[in-house]
Amino acid sequence: MPWLRLEITPDLEEVKSRVRARKGDEVKGLTETLLEEAKGLIRPKVVYEFYNIKGVKKDRIVFEGDWALEWEAQSPCFSFEGVRKVALLAGTIGPYLEKRVEELFRESTPLKALLLDEIGSAAVEVLLDEVWEFIDSIVREEGFKAGTPVSPGMPGLPIEAQKEIVARLPVGKIGLSITKGGMLVPRKSFTALIGIGENLIKANKREMCKICKLHDQCPYRKDE
Repeated sequence: MPWLRLEITPDLEEVKSRVRARKGDEVKGLTETLLEEAKGLIRPKVVYEFYNIKGVKKDRIVFEGDWALEWEAQSPCFSFEGVRKVALLAGTIGPYLEKRVEELFRESTPLKALLLDEIGSAAVEVLLDEVWEFIDSIVREEGFKAGTPVSPGMPGLPIEAQKEIVARLPVGKIGLSITKGGMLVPRKSFTALIGIGENLIKANKREMCKICKLHDQCPYRKDE
């Protein structure tokens, strides 16, 4: 199957809105300054590939070529019923922002470091959302819809799936790798899969937050 590398720049206005929503006025000026700096540090790249589904079972999704991902559906919004194929995704904003965060910690400016790190996390969220829209635009030309992106560690898809997704994509082309423990390098990166079918329902952020295992302690949840 062919693969494609995308270079989609996250909408920094959207990044700004997500960061502002999490902070008070006391750090507004500092956040604005760091957002300007982040423009030169965010170097987003994404690789994706489509895989046809052979069958969906209670505990796994089986793909053509007889490989599978463990799966346990926990919400109707993540159901793979009616899915014809999936898009496997891997993306990163690059290593430069997190290197700058490390420098700020060494310079004993932890507030700046934490804020810049949060800007990086918001940029990863926005990048995934924009790739989701891109995939949806492609499959709609075939009469399909793109379902909700599911990343390893979310309800239904174990974190161990991350290694399998990475193994199926040429992640080296975008400077991405994975450790033996399953952590992505650079850290500000993601893997995900998106179901493709005719009548799929997209879950909104509130619905995803409700079923997340980290819901109660997560400061970024969107169901309030």
